[in-house]
Amino acid sequence: MNKTKKFIVLGQSRTGSTLLVDLINCHPEIQCEGELLQYDWGYMPSEFMCKVLGYYPYPFFNYRYKLSKGNVVYGFKLFVYHLKKSHKKIKKMTDDGWKIIYLQREGLLRQVVSAQIAKQTKTWHTKKGQDDPEYQVHLPISLLQQGLSDRQQWCLRENLCLKDREYLKVVYEKELENSSRHQETAEKIFRYLGVDPCPVNSEFCKTDSRPYKEIISNYDEVIQFFQNSSFKNFLDKNGQL
Repeated sequence: MNKTKKFIVLGQSRTGSTLLVDLINCHPEIQCEGELLQYDWGYMPSEFMCKVLGYYPYPFFNYRYKLSKGNVVYGFKLFVYHLKKSHKKIKKMTDDGWKIIYLQREGLLRQVVSAQIAKQTKTWHTKKGQDDPEYQVHLPISLLQQGLSDRQQWCLRENLCLKDREYLKVVYEKELENSSRHQETAEKIFRYLGVDPCPVNSEFCKTDSRPYKEIISNYDEVIQFFQNSSFKNFLDKNGQL
């Protein structure tokens, strides 16, 4: 197999990207970092520098790549809202040999709800063995509407970035949500990157395994609104989250 030297995990928050990176990093020949252009990940000294690199990120990306050890395949997480004119920059990267692993979550409304719950509770990740929390959260309809609108725009930008580009697609619901699919998913990625398969495992799991009806204090209000809105197609076949 021809080993890829560098790649990006392209997606959005709350798509299982941290879990996916953890699985990828099980491979001894791969180093996958987090969000290089997100200040709170610690790669940048200031938010200002993150914004500057959003306009011209290539030297920094290549610098991180050169820091990777020996023959390690290097990658990192990249979201379209990290970059200005993201489609042009990602085209330049793929022309320069970067491969794309595109991570998508089909349940866009559940993704928005998950993000709002995480922001309110300050709980972004959970590991196996931890008890489910007992909190309840109130989700303002306006924030959910705005979140859906934002993510729809990000999806359009992702589609533009991927147009006429080679990429490997990973769908959260089909390949990450159930841990029984993790090994198969990882091996698909390893083949794409040109490395031999290896066993994978992750301690990351859902932040809260309870149904949303137990987590969201105004669940009925949320459902009623979306059932009577243009966003009703984001509910499941039973009209629920």
